Amino acid sequence: MPKKQAAYRDAQVTCIFGMNGTGKSTMARKIVEQIGGRTLVCTYAGMPKIWRDVPVLDATKKQEWQDWKTGLRQVIVSRTDHPTKSTHNYIFEHIYRNFSNGTILFDDCREYITDKISNHPYLKRILSSFRHKETDLFFVMHAPSDVPKQVWMYNSTTFVGHTDQLINTNQIRISSAHRIQ
Repeated sequence: MPKKQAAYRDAQVTCIFGMNGTGKSTMARKIVEQIGGRTLVCTYAGMPKIWRDVPVLDATKKQEWQDWKTGLRQVIVSRTDHPTKSTHNYIFEHIYRNFSNGTILFDDCREYITDKISNHPYLKRILSSFRHKETDLFFVMHAPSDVPKQVWMYNSTTFVGHTDQLINTNQIRISSAHRIQ
């Protein structure tokens, strides 16, 4: 008798934005907890109260990646013990090499992701291979202009909280910008 194939779903890129205190991170956490499996939460300095109970994963230790089977873990993007590599690229390299089949949530990512994804070669690889690695990506930020332009190309879903900034279709620069707006 043939084996039953598991239900397959394409990984997605989701953007969530709104002003401070509008519940972006709370909503993101509820969504990723509903999805289940493994979720890696990237924070700039481990400061947001919503993530303080999430164990910190040392991205440089292969054994920690191998031992982690389910639940949430946090990577603090501003930390690195490597004296010669850019902090962000060094952490993103470890994520790219060691994480698949789960969810990566970039919380308050304007603190560590610039407008040009090409400044972060391993983040660029994470973004361009998210479907192949079966990894959902969530980008949480304050305004539509904080979303790197390349992220808009892959965006599946956008949640908009209260914000003073409107979506500018000229900034998005993709053919479906009017639908996002």
